[in-house]
Amino acid sequence: GTNFTVFYAGNGEGDIKSNNILSLCLDSSVRLWTGTECGLGYYENGRFHQYSNTVYNPSTQILELSEDLVVGMGKDGPISFRKDDINNAVGRYYATGASWITNALVSREGELWLPRAADDDCSIDILDSSLQRLEEVRLGRDLSINAMAEQPSNTIWVATSRGLRCFSSLSHTPLPVPEVLGGLTGRRRI
Repeated sequence: GTNFTVFYAGNGEGDIKSNNILSLCLDSSVRLWTGTECGLGYYENGRFHQYSNTVYNPSTQILELSEDLVVGMGKDGPISFRKDDINNAVGRYYATGASWITNALVSREGELWLPRAADDDCSIDILDSSLQRLEEVRLGRDLSINAMAEQPSNTIWVATSRGLRCFSSLSHTPLPVPEVLGGLTGRRRI
């Protein structure tokens, strides 16, 4: 058999604060970050550390912004923290439709690509590491973003409910979907 440990929520020092784990992130220093219905935290040296001001603020996605920063997505939009001080937010971004994000991406350029839907209009807000908006890329109406990924060639792939799109992570401009894949997107196979 395999040995494993199950952590259950508790109120003690070093306990995880919720059994409802919504997201995980393993950062570049191999620290495990947790997003629960009680907010952002991390596991290190056999104990959990919880951001104390996020009770009832679920963290639906966690990403590493840089060697020093992480960002947690929740009801108040993305909030960034220094890894060595998760009790003090250093950056916030809020725009209509920027709550409860689950499909954001940090590009190799260190920019946060944040899917956003407001009034049936879908866009991607591109933010710098201090969560200031650099640009908005509008995708159109009646669609949703299901996933994003980046290739080493500086191509950001955006999977939507209406096909696959490509963007340059350097210029933020649309790129043509390679012809070999173009036919597949119309048949919804990607």
